[in-house]
Amino acid sequence: MANAIALDIETDTSPLTDKEKAAGYTSRGLDPAITAVTAVSMYDGTDSHVLSGEERSLLIDLADWLRTSDADTVLTWNGSAFDFPFLDARMGLPGIQTPWTLVHNPDIPVKYEPTPGYLGGYDVRGLGANHVDVALLTRERTGRWCSLKMHARSEYGLDPVEVDRTKMHLLTGKQLREYVVSDAVTTYEIARRMGLLTA
Repeated sequence: MANAIALDIETDTSPLTDKEKAAGYTSRGLDPAITAVTAVSMYDGTDSHVLSGEERSLLIDLADWLRTSDADTVLTWNGSAFDFPFLDARMGLPGIQTPWTLVHNPDIPVKYEPTPGYLGGYDVRGLGANHVDVALLTRERTGRWCSLKMHARSEYGLDPVEVDRTKMHLLTGKQLREYVVSDAVTTYEIARRMGLLTA
C-alpha cells in the first residue's frame, strides 16, 4: 500500500422541504435519495485534493479523478457501508458512470443502519485500486466499533477538526474544506500508524 490515498465525503444537512416531510422523510444527511454530496477530499500523505460546489460537476470530477489516479489503494473510514454506497447512489441519479462496481458482502459488519437503497457492507471492485476500510480493520484489532475522531484522539493523540455533524450546511466553504480534509488526513494517518502503508 505504498501508493495510497484516503477518501472522505461530506453530505448536505440542510432542513427538509415541506414536500420531503410530507413524503415521510425525517432528516437529511444520510439518505442519498434527498441528500447531495457537498465535498470530497482525497489525501495522498502529502497533498490534499478537494472537490466542492455544484454536485454533478463534483461527482463527474471525482469519477474522472479516480479513473486516472495511479493510487494502488483507496482508504476510507466506513466507506464499505457509507461513502461508496452513497456516492454510487448519487452518481446514479444524474446518470454518471461510476468507476467501480459494488458487490454486497454479507460478511462485512456494519455499525449503523444500511445506507437507504443498499444492503449493508460492500466490496468495491473495478476501481483499479484496492479499497481498504480502515474502520473495519480497527474494529478487528480492537474488538469494538470506534468513531474516527474519538479513535484518533484516544489512540494516536491526533487532533482532527470537529464540527456539529447535524449543521454541516451552516459551515462556510473554507470550514467545509478544512473539515473534509481533516477527515481524509486523519484516516490516512491512522492507517499509517497501524502499519498499513508499508510497501
